[in-house]
Amino acid sequence: MEGEEALGQPMGGEGGSRGRGRGGGRGGSRGGRGGRRPRASSESGEGGEASSKTANKKPRREIPKDSPILALFQSYSATLDDLNDRHERLVKLSRDLTIGSKRLIFLLQRNDERSALLQQADTDLAVILTTLEKIVAELQGTGRPRQEYWRYRRAFSPGLQEFIEAVSFLHYIKHAALITREEVEEVIRAGTPNHVAFFVNDEDYLLGIADLTGELMRKAIGAINAGEVEEAHAIRGFIQAIYEGWRWWWVRADMSWLAQREGFQQLTTDKKNDLRQKIGVMESSVKKVENACLALCIQGVEKLALLGTPTED
Repeated sequence: MEGEEALGQPMGGEGGSRGRGRGGGRGGSRGGRGGRRPRASSESGEGGEASSKTANKKPRREIPKDSPILALFQSYSATLDDLNDRHERLVKLSRDLTIGSKRLIFLLQRNDERSALLQQADTDLAVILTTLEKIVAELQGTGRPRQEYWRYRRAFSPGLQEFIEAVSFLHYIKHAALITREEVEEVIRAGTPNHVAFFVNDEDYLLGIADLTGELMRKAIGAINAGEVEEAHAIRGFIQAIYEGWRWWWVRADMSWLAQREGFQQLTTDKKNDLRQKIGVMESSVKKVENACLALCIQGVEKLALLGTPTED
């Protein structure tokens, strides 16, 4: 028993010391941790640092009014304002040119007496040319008309195409022929009050002629309804000739190697898209006229079959 107690005492003492050591140590350490003070916030320090930076920031330096750099940028601003204002004026003039040209086309679609119709058409054309002269004046305002022409071409191109369509339609009614690009320029020079010279580029001329086929198609349908069969067939042949010539030009101008050999100018992407769209519209107009003339011929054959062929007594 004494041995057991002797053996038990050291074991109990060791366990007690371990328990007290662990419990006391942990408790003390926890108590020590719990008694620590929280860290002070650094917001006040950051705010003070930011305020010190703001206080140390140098004031913004003002550019003197007589600075050459300021004068240079002011000149740039004035130039851009002038370009934008001129562009807007050309767009408005192009709209006026489009409206006047459409009125002339509507006039030519009437079946009025020929001399009175052409006289009124010449009067309307003179008004349209006055608007076109204003476009020329805008392009010559800077003293560089050639450069300004290509810079602002997209602004007045729709009106110019509509004008070419109206002039070519009037030329066909007068002469039953297709007007050339040089003849369009001559109409502008001779018809404007100050006889100004205006360059007509190939793309706008071709697009205007493509629109002409649509008006000729309407003219042919009107002639059929009015019983003017010969005029309808004449318009059909004229439209077919324009379409065949257009296709011939398109194939050669679209092929780079053939264009260089035959002197055609290579087309850009924008030109190809516009001209390709016009080809579809032109083909549709040709088919409508051909179908109308074919139906007219079939009706004539059927009438002859019903009436019978005349016989000699």
